[in-house]
Amino acid sequence: MKKLITILLFFLTITSYGQTQLDMLTFNALNEYRIEHGVKPLVFDSLVWEVAEHHSVYLQDNGYPYNYPLSSGHFEMELEFPSDRLKYFGVKYRGTSGECIASWGGGDSDIDNVTEVIRMWDSSPSHKAGMLATDVTRVAISMVGVDWEKTYSWVVSGKVSTYTMSGTRYVATLLAVR
Repeated sequence: MKKLITILLFFLTITSYGQTQLDMLTFNALNEYRIEHGVKPLVFDSLVWEVAEHHSVYLQDNGYPYNYPLSSGHFEMELEFPSDRLKYFGVKYRGTSGECIASWGGGDSDIDNVTEVIRMWDSSPSHKAGMLATDVTRVAISMVGVDWEKTYSWVVSGKVSTYTMSGTRYVATLLAVR
């Protein structure tokens, strides 16, 4: 029954605003998580997604989490708080459960990445509370991935050796409102 509800919600919330398959898989996983914990599923909101996407891109562009200039990934320089971003994008809301932010190195598949972000949020009491908030009705999740490559060089006995590593690093923003 849980899977049927999730599939139904997925088809009811598909839009053409730019959400990725990974965003929607994570949204579905969030609703499954909520159902497993006895909490009603949420409706995906495309306008709230624009706010979440803006924030994920902002974090990625500004070096989150390793070189981020602010004290927390929940803040921005211009649109400092989630409420500032919601107002800027014209989202009508009566309250928010806040944002859940995560960043990780990336898994081998979309399912691995969805599992990792839900696990990370679940392991933090404040993020878990945001995922299970009962006073919200709409949600959006934005997962932004950036491919990276780094080459390391070293000299041993006069011989130069190099090694190149690459992967995808993700930033995820969950934003729930009522």
